[in-house]
Amino acid sequence: MERHFLLTILVASCTVLPGCCTTSLNTSQSRLNGLRGCSDAGSCGSQSACSGSCGTERSKGCTGDVEGRCQSNVGCDFEYGRKNILLDGVGWVTGIPSKLILWNTKVDSHSISRQTEDTLRGYLQANDLTDVKVRVNQYDPLGEWKRLIGNKEIHPAWRYTVGAYAVTKYTLLPGRILGGDEYNPFTNTISLYSDRASIALREGAHARQAQNATYRGLYSSSMFLPGSPLWIDTPATREVIAYSKQTGQRALERESYLVLFPAFGSRLGSSAFLYADAGQAQLLQGSLALVGHAIGRTMGAYVSEDPVQMAKAVMGIVKKPQPEETINAELQDPLPPMETFSVSFVPVDVEYDLFN
Repeated sequence: MERHFLLTILVASCTVLPGCCTTSLNTSQSRLNGLRGCSDAGSCGSQSACSGSCGTERSKGCTGDVEGRCQSNVGCDFEYGRKNILLDGVGWVTGIPSKLILWNTKVDSHSISRQTEDTLRGYLQANDLTDVKVRVNQYDPLGEWKRLIGNKEIHPAWRYTVGAYAVTKYTLLPGRILGGDEYNPFTNTISLYSDRASIALREGAHARQAQNATYRGLYSSSMFLPGSPLWIDTPATREVIAYSKQTGQRALERESYLVLFPAFGSRLGSSAFLYADAGQAQLLQGSLALVGHAIGRTMGAYVSEDPVQMAKAVMGIVKKPQPEETINAELQDPLPPMETFSVSFVPVDVEYDLFN
């Protein structure tokens, strides 16, 4: 279990110091700091809450939204599982079936890049989802039980029945080993194990749908019913594609077609496990994933900008983002061509009089 001693002290100080989290922040600056993974100065009266988390230590778990952190009963931030070669290696091996089904080695890789985190962080802040906890390759059952009890947005009748089942499943089937990115609406927590921005945004879209639902408890419970991808993953996939188009991220849009479409077929097939035995469910899961691959790669080819990218989209190769091009500054007065220049140095004798 991860140790949260520093985070506990920080939250305790928020409850003791009067008005420590009522500081008004500039919205654009707060979101910019959130993308960097650190909070503004004045977070609970101390700037050291996130000192060192900007580009160095990611284990501080800061979101950049000071007010949102103390408004909710359950809190909001990013938390990270401690690196463990054995556990992460076992998790990578157990995730091989998912990698084969989605034909992507970054699925259930248990190693999430900064770019994937920042993409999800930006989406959550753009939609004011300040109460969402994001556990990046982390296993914390005690924390999830506490969040289940502290989530007052859902009626106890739903929390202590279906919600207890969801947290029990999280406890007994740890994703740190078995993988499986998911959003738990009863604890308002996203668990990430795959290094794919499209998958992270899909879970963020799940959080947005659950919080905007009219009957939140009923909607949250419906996420665990057989066939739930039909009314859960369908709008979430559309949300991710619309978000990528709105933000002008063509690579993310192409990745969404290549990854989320077969993932939808796979999740739809696995959700029918209650109505079929293990062999039939796996056959259905693989068949629907192939259909998703065919449709997704066809749609991804239309997003490609040239024949090479189109071929990569059809083959399922997601183009890695290229680093920003460096701008070469031109000389204001360039030297004329075909000219030779000579530089001569004239020695100068300097005498020092030490006595005057």
